[in-house]
Amino acid sequence: MLIRRAQGEDSQQLAKLIYASARRSLSCVFDITPDLNALSFLQRSLQHPEGQYGYAQHWVVELDSHLVACVCAWHDDLADSYHRQSLNSVAVYYGLSHSLNVLENSQILVDCIPNPQIEEYCIGHLSVAASVMRLGIGTALLSLMTEQALMLNKSLLALDVEADNIAAIDFYRQRGFTVAKHFASTASMQQLGLGAHLHMIKSLT
Repeated sequence: MLIRRAQGEDSQQLAKLIYASARRSLSCVFDITPDLNALSFLQRSLQHPEGQYGYAQHWVVELDSHLVACVCAWHDDLADSYHRQSLNSVAVYYGLSHSLNVLENSQILVDCIPNPQIEEYCIGHLSVAASVMRLGIGTALLSLMTEQALMLNKSLLALDVEADNIAAIDFYRQRGFTVAKHFASTASMQQLGLGAHLHMIKSLT
């Protein structure tokens, strides 16, 4: 098993892993037309390093020369260029009119995915291919994220998960995470197709 930083040539397989990690949320935000959709947006955006959906924000796992897992991370002190490039990746793919729809959808996520606190190292897009589950790959990625968090002097690992994703919640609980906040589904979230979410944390001190 090899854990490494993602590269541009990983974009096609990495996009599929990311999409599998949060299919409902990503589809609600990025599916605008049959041709302009979450998976194709990810495949294009991940060819470039910058921004929230750039490959530089992701780590991947190779097993027998196949990409089988991934994770990404962010925190409260990201450069302004990170946010500009995130917006630019949307604008380049969707064009002006459809970009506004994506940004409106993204804003609704604020109801259930809070901004990082100063002590938090936030992880997301944690995905392990079904064929290699229960081999310790997810746990290995969490260990790597812990190392990265400590290097940045963060005291908490944090993540957000759909409240009905029982398997994922059980996985995180078994590895020391607890529920810090429960976000009920607002009217805007329900209209978009989003349910309740949990904000889970793990102390690193």
